Amino acid sequence: MKTGIIEGFYGKPWSWNDRHQMVTFLSKYNFDSFYYAPKSDEKVRKHWRREWDANEFSQIERFRDHCRSSGIAFGVGLTPIDLMEQWQQ
Repeated sequence: MKTGIIEGFYGKPWSWNDRHQMVTFLSKYNFDSFYYAPKSDEKVRKHWRREWDANEFSQIERFRDHCRSSGIAFGVGLTPIDLMEQWQQ
C-alpha cells in the first residue's frame, strides 16, 4: 500500500526547499510516495499540454532525484481542466 503526500491543495504553494524537507520527513517515517499536483501550478492544470521551461524542468528533475535517493516514489498529478470542461458540456 502506498502512503505519502499529494501536494494538491489551493493556496500558497510550497517552495522547492519545503518539498525537499517533506521528502526527508516522509523517508524518515517510512512513507513511500510524493505526488506533485499543486492547484497553483498551471502546468499541471489549465496548461498541462505545455512544456515546462528549462528552469522549471530542472527543478522537477532535481526534486525527482531527491525523491529517488530517499526511497520515495515521485509522480505528477494532472488536472486537464480543458478536457473536464468539454466533458461537462
